[in-house]
This record gives sequence, structure tokens and C-alpha cells, in this order.
Amino acid sequence: MIIRLAEVRESFDPQREGNFLAKLQGVADGDVSVKLTSQYLQGGNAVSKFPPPTPGILCLVTQPEGCGDWYYISSTGMKGPDNEKTSTDPLTDSNPLSDNSRHSDRGGALGAATGKDTGIAIQNDLGVGLELKQDRSKKGQNILARIYTPQEKEVRVDDSSDIDAIVLDTKRGSSLRLTGHPSDPTKSPERMLKVDTMGPQKYLNHESQTDIVVMDGRELNVLNYSTGKNAPAGENFKNQFGNVNLQSKYNDINIFSTQPYIEDRDVTDGRVFIECLHSSGYEQVIQIQTHGEGIDENNDGSFVNACVIRVLSSNKIEIQSTTNLDVSCGGTINMKADGDINITAGGDLNLSAGGNTNADSTQIHLNSGESTPATPFIGDTESFYGRAGITTYK
Repeated sequence: MIIRLAEVRESFDPQREGNFLAKLQGVADGDVSVKLTSQYLQGGNAVSKFPPPTPGILCLVTQPEGCGDWYYISSTGMKGPDNEKTSTDPLTDSNPLSDNSRHSDRGGALGAATGKDTGIAIQNDLGVGLELKQDRSKKGQNILARIYTPQEKEVRVDDSSDIDAIVLDTKRGSSLRLTGHPSDPTKSPERMLKVDTMGPQKYLNHESQTDIVVMDGRELNVLNYSTGKNAPAGENFKNQFGNVNLQSKYNDINIFSTQPYIEDRDVTDGRVFIECLHSSGYEQVIQIQTHGEGIDENNDGSFVNACVIRVLSSNKIEIQSTTNLDVSCGGTINMKADGDINITAGGDLNLSAGGNTNADSTQIHLNSGESTPATPFIGDTESFYGRAGITTYK
């Protein structure tokens, strides 16, 4: 066995086989090709791989007896004396890829090809591994640390300029991505959190509070675009898709807008819209209902603690229907106005009572022509999104 001190001349490796060129000390011939070795190389997929030494560094190489190849032992970390490089051709070894190159693209050819191997990798025979890359070229970068499994699950911390992210990916349709400042924010937004799954997403809080807050950004959207294609089969699940549900088991559900009036500022005052937007909807319904019976504490039908639906306004209340307006009450209907009460009918005006019809006034005029017709004014306010709704993902 021959052991020599050699100076690394070139680590450019177009074949990505883990070879480099070195000048043997005390040998006048040209550079020789040295094959990288590893302390952990099991002949299968298992490998512990490091890049070749930097050109100019002295290393120890060996040529086993009866073998014409030179193998790398270790690096001294010292620089060799200045020597003129002998003329040599780039590596042209056409042998199949060596064991050292099995785990990855050693030359960083994917987007950041330099022809030099700068990666560090440790991988067991099953294919579980750790990879460190620092490939940089004019066309791209691969600067990352990656932990991976045989089924391609990975945790990736990536400083490459076009990625700049932390990624958790199962490669089975579930991933989480945190970005920094990618070079093209139109493809990958800056400082983003993206949770992407094919299956359910669950956020459980057992003993505290859950807050979703937009401090000074844009909007908070909760959208459901499901068509029912992937809804569970069966009669019990036929309508369990496309819904947005809010439910409180033990207390209130509150929807507030706190936008104040700000003079000389182009901001609309806070509004609350509940709409069915589609113009071709057939059985659209907006229903507000209570189901409790209340408590008649005085046993006189007053139900002072009754379940109530209240519509209150500090100014005006408007109600409009393009067809009929039906009002039904199982008890008494009470209407009071501090001003006038005007009722106008385009057809007949019918009054029917099972008991007496009582009318009290200072004067009662019939067919006098002095009645005042009702002239309701109904506004036509729309949300910022009009009839289209939120179209972010359409």
C-alpha cells in the first residue's frame, strides 16, 4: 500500500462521482484522480458524505497494492507550496456513479450548478438522512439544511433567495410553510404562514383562549368553496359541505363592528351585512329564530323572561319586500308611534276582527280626502364587495 501527501488541484467534478484532482508529492507526473471515501459507506443507501478538500489543501491519499486507483484518506488542513499546475483535462471518467453519489445531486446541478460538491450528508441504509447544502452560482442558490425520510417526508430550513422559508412537508398532501423574504413575493409571499392539507385541520385549546387577530394588515376571511365532491357518502351527510358554522355551547355569539365616525376621512362607518348574494337562488332563506318557551313568572301570559328577538335602532328601521310581507303573532300586536301612522294600499284595505273594532280619536273623517299616504324610503346600501362577494379564490 502506498500512502502519499497530495495537494488538491481541482474539485470541479462534472460527473458528480465524488472525485477530485491532486498532485502527488514527489511525483513529477501530472495530476491524478482521487476517489472520495467515507467512514460510513455501507454499500447500500447508507452514507456519510462530505465535500472534497479545497484546492491548495494538502491531504493524505493511498493506492492499495495491486490497484491503480488513488483513494482519499483525510485532509491535513494545511496549504501546500506554490506549484505550477500541469496541464490536465477535466475529469472524463465514464464509470457509473460511485457509491458516494447515491444519496443526492452532488454537484448542485438543480438550479445552482457549480460543478463543485459543497454538500454534507449523513444517511442510513433505510434512507433517513441529514443534508447540508451551500451551492451558489450566478443562476441560483441551494443554501439549506434538510432532514428527510425514505418516504420523502422532510423538515427543510432554506436560505436560498427564491425560497427563504422553513418547510414541513409529508409529501402526501400536508405541509406547513413559513417564509421570510423570497426574491419573488408574487410566487411566495413574504413573511407568510401557509398550512396546506388534503385532510382535516384541527385547532384545539383545552384551558385558555384562542385569538385570530389582524393587527394592521388587511382582512380576515373565512371562506368555504366546497361543492360536496368530497363530502362523506350517505343520507346523514348529504348537506355537510359548503357550510360555515359558528356555535357556542354555553354562551353568546357576538358580531360587532366598532368603526367610529371620522370626519374628513374616506372610511365608511361600521356596517354589518347578512346577505344571500346569488341572483338565481331559488330557496334562499335568512332565518333568525329562538326555540325556548320562556318563563311566565306571573302566570298571566306576560312571559317577562321570554325568549326575545329584538331589532333596535337609534334612528330608523327599514323593511322591504318585492312581493308579500307577512306578519303573524300568537298573542297581541302592539304598534305605537310618537308621530303619525300612515298606511297606504294599492288595492283594498281590509280590517277583520273576531271581536269589536274600536277607533278613538278627536275626530274621525271618512272619505274626506285628507288622509296622508304612506311614503316609505328604503335605502340600497351594499357592502364593499357588492353582489360578487369575496372573489379571492375564484
